[in-house]
Amino acid sequence: MNKSSFFSKSIAGLIFVALFWSGCNHRTGIELGVSKHFSVDTLVSPFVRDDNTWALSIAITNGIEERFFNYGNISGNVQIPPTAESIYEIGSITKTFTTTMLAQMVEEGKLSLDGNIVDFLPANLVEWPEDRKISFLDLATHHSGLPRIPDNLKASYAENPGNPYAAYQEEELLDFLRQYVPEEPRKRQVSYSNLGMGLLGYLLVKIDGQPDYESMVSRRIFEPLHMEMSFIEYDKQQLIPGHDEKGKVVSSWEMPVLPGAGAIRSDAKDMLKYVSAQMQGKFSPGILFKPYFDWTDDRKILLGWMSRPLGGTGFTQISHSGGTGGFRSFIGFVAEKNTGVVVLANSAHSVDEIGEALLTGLLEKPRVVH
Repeated sequence: MNKSSFFSKSIAGLIFVALFWSGCNHRTGIELGVSKHFSVDTLVSPFVRDDNTWALSIAITNGIEERFFNYGNISGNVQIPPTAESIYEIGSITKTFTTTMLAQMVEEGKLSLDGNIVDFLPANLVEWPEDRKISFLDLATHHSGLPRIPDNLKASYAENPGNPYAAYQEEELLDFLRQYVPEEPRKRQVSYSNLGMGLLGYLLVKIDGQPDYESMVSRRIFEPLHMEMSFIEYDKQQLIPGHDEKGKVVSSWEMPVLPGAGAIRSDAKDMLKYVSAQMQGKFSPGILFKPYFDWTDDRKILLGWMSRPLGGTGFTQISHSGGTGGFRSFIGFVAEKNTGVVVLANSAHSVDEIGEALLTGLLEKPRVVH
């Protein structure tokens, strides 16, 4: 796919964000300044030059207006352009939904962040000493000491490498926990864990008395935000095909036991609703967006989210990215400027740079409105 053919299919065309991005932040009285030369097409073009990059959907909001940009075709064999309602796998962005529900349940008094997860596991499953406990906060901040994936996932992976979690069952998760010995807390460091976040989702379903993760997230987030095109179980015709780094169509991912780590599917419209709600503090912001640990010199671990300075703008972005075998995703926002971004792609090429560049391009140093 060459650049010219790619852009001939562009829904957005050459659109200058400055044409629609004007007005003031209604909460802070700070003008939303944007470079007059900031073009989404220009920013995206280096990414879409790659012949193995197919569909790309972008959504942007300043808290007042929303805009959607769509590029390419959903697959090399399917000459249909994506839309703002095309369904992508969002991968690990699902983790922010899981921690949002954790924060809700903390506020409801169903559990505490420092609560021992052993108290919510099946009776007599594990006998971890109190001085080696794993808390809900540990799971939600990648500070539990748990490995990235459970050791006994290998059989599931061997059965279907393209869909590695599909055959992993609840009994296997419990077997892993039964033999696992937690590290001493003083030896633990921040270490990204799909297992930890998947286990958190598993526990929250039990605590909330729901039949499954999808029922829980639907009741608590999808339905209140009218996210009508977000789900886990799906009709195969709803999901556009994912592609690996070579452009080959690959399997979607199923995560029956650990959905809280990365099983949600959604579109750009719904994800912008979610970003807007988080940006506006509708979900326990005092719990979610508190910095709990330093990850790197400039990056902090929040409750399932990450924060870092947005270079050159003077602001801090809160964000998360995601990926499955054939999809990549990014969401990020700067709350004090009411500016949020969603980037979804059906290829295995990272879109983090696009997301951060969009946020940077949409922000200037603030000018106080007189």
